[in-house]
Amino acid sequence: MNKITTVSFLKLNGGACVVLMALAMVVAGSQIAPADTTTFTCQLGNAPGRYEDGPSVIELNKTESTVVIHFSANHLINGAADGVTGGDDGHGGVGAYTIGPLPAQVGADTITFSDPNGPGEGNYTIDLLAGTLVNNDSHLTWTCQTAQKQ
Repeated sequence: MNKITTVSFLKLNGGACVVLMALAMVVAGSQIAPADTTTFTCQLGNAPGRYEDGPSVIELNKTESTVVIHFSANHLINGAADGVTGGDDGHGGVGAYTIGPLPAQVGADTITFSDPNGPGEGNYTIDLLAGTLVNNDSHLTWTCQTAQKQ
């Protein structure tokens, strides 16, 4: 570009340049809190006769005090042989599902939360010292490991 073309371009696009500069200043000055998210992988531990397709995953966001749980599908080991019917798999099993984000009470060693849409079995505790997720109503327990912190 020669000098005349550059000056003409700036004159024609002066308004756009001002808008872009203002936008850049707003973005640079905004303070977005980083998410303090920890992901846990958990394996169902005390459910005799039941197995999971894979681990369940918990996403704990301490900044927002929320929890999301991605439960793995689980099935009765001998559901078909025992004549059990119903459930998502026709033999008493449950397909994978997710609850949350749910508000959580985050303490130093425990996180508690409830699923208001759960079928009467929606009160949970994550024990950070023991590395467990416990359903306080059904007493099912998952053994958890920290997968990653973002």
